[in-house]
Amino acid sequence: MFVRVSLISIFVSPCFAENHAVLIDTSRLWTNYRHSSNTLAFYNVLRDLGFSDDRVTVFMTGDVPCSFCSPDAGTVFHTRGQDLYTSLYSDVKGDEISREGIMRLLKGKHPPMTPRNRRMGSSEISRLFVFMTGHSGIGFAKIQDLEEFSASDIADTIHEMSQLGRYSHFVWFADTCRAASLHEAFYSPNLMAVGSSANRQSSYSRHGDNQLGVSIVDRFSYNAEDIFNRTIRNSHNRSLAIEEFSSMFDRHMLMSDISVRTDLADPDSSYRLIDFLASAMTIHESSWKTERYESEYGKNEWREDVSVASRLMSHGNIEYVVDLVHKNSESFSMKLNHVCSSLLFILLVFLVYLLP
Repeated sequence: MFVRVSLISIFVSPCFAENHAVLIDTSRLWTNYRHSSNTLAFYNVLRDLGFSDDRVTVFMTGDVPCSFCSPDAGTVFHTRGQDLYTSLYSDVKGDEISREGIMRLLKGKHPPMTPRNRRMGSSEISRLFVFMTGHSGIGFAKIQDLEEFSASDIADTIHEMSQLGRYSHFVWFADTCRAASLHEAFYSPNLMAVGSSANRQSSYSRHGDNQLGVSIVDRFSYNAEDIFNRTIRNSHNRSLAIEEFSSMFDRHMLMSDISVRTDLADPDSSYRLIDFLASAMTIHESSWKTERYESEYGKNEWREDVSVASRLMSHGNIEYVVDLVHKNSESFSMKLNHVCSSLLFILLVFLVYLLP
């Protein structure tokens, strides 16, 4: 097999190149299944729009997919047949999820030996998306039923991030009860916030599953993913602003009022959804040529791979294309190694019989 990518000119879009995301599930236990589902729904949106795992930090206990209560261990879903837990690696889990741990990651103030996957490498040119889901009251979020993360603590953390150069623009989403009471305390520049409920409102689950015996997704997260699918994923609407996105929710479906904070946003900057939910290189394709000495084996698989590569490139995701080329190149290398090893073995046997 011979693979050649003749000329691909690449430039990194300034909007996407330094994007980072933090997804925080503050709950634990099987009864809070829906909060894991909310988190995974957003995680899959980010991954589909080009985020690599080193740009997404996930706080999730892992109680739900690994629970003995689950008849389908290792899966999480909000719709039967659509497993959301297929490729997630949770960076922070179990008892490590704490108020102090969240603040430390956002500020970038870690002990020296902290692994890279527990650090967020954002900078003063980064667009940052943070999503939090779980239980909360007026002016605080509950962390694993053990401690409170006050709105003033969150606000002070974000303010310190702005002073430390941890972001250029910041978008905050919260799917919690009394979500507005969290972002009402914010006072940092270049920030926009969206909450699933007003100051004294609850947020509600959408539906449950009879086999699992629990609610499996919240209304805001489920409808947000649906809007992402209908606008960005399927129709490639790159101009959808966050304010417009917030107006697309059906109040009667949510049973709560979406709360949006825009007064801290930079008036001269764009706050489109795609600017924060996408993290991919933009590719200008001069030519994409593949050649292969085909055998009767693997022929269809290779053609399918080329088709997948073309689709990925049309959406501007070079990372998967490079992986694809590597995969096929490695496959050829492995076959070549087998041939060389066989020839070497035959040569050794031949020499043994010839030598006196």
